Amino acid sequence: MVSVYCAGAWLRRLPSRPGVVPVSALLKALIGGIPDAGPARRRRLALLFADEVHLEPAPALFIPELAGRLLGVLAAALRADPADERTLAAWAAELGVSSRTLAREFERRAQLTFTAYRRQVRLRAALIRMAEGQSITQVGLDLGFGSASNFIRAFRAATGVTPARYFAARTG
Repeated sequence: MVSVYCAGAWLRRLPSRPGVVPVSALLKALIGGIPDAGPARRRRLALLFADEVHLEPAPALFIPELAGRLLGVLAAALRADPADERTLAAWAAELGVSSRTLAREFERRAQLTFTAYRRQVRLRAALIRMAEGQSITQVGLDLGFGSASNFIRAFRAATGVTPARYFAARTG
């Protein structure tokens, strides 16, 4: 991942919301070349950079980065233990806020419900484990899906394919 910081008038030329930006060879070269360019060339390269930046829909298993006192703690805990079964109400009590406040904070910052966010974290963890060779059944059970069939159903709902087909498409 690369972060590019822009200021001033250039910001009006860029997308106004966060998202996933595919990086073409041209965009990569621009990112690397703008800092070393002189002022006139930097302006021309920055215009081209702004033209090349476009958002794509977030990938099926995209997990928004969450920070702050409430969501940062919760997100870090779920990344450390994706199978954590605590409910939104349990998290709210632990964090000293109401369930409603925590739910609103999730929807505002993550653009997902708590349940959907936790499912995304679990599915991302599942991808890593399956890529390491763990069985679908073991992954489903370890990550709190209850059974292999529940896991496969959740995976298919998120990606459009079963885990086996997902990996076959990427290795075939």
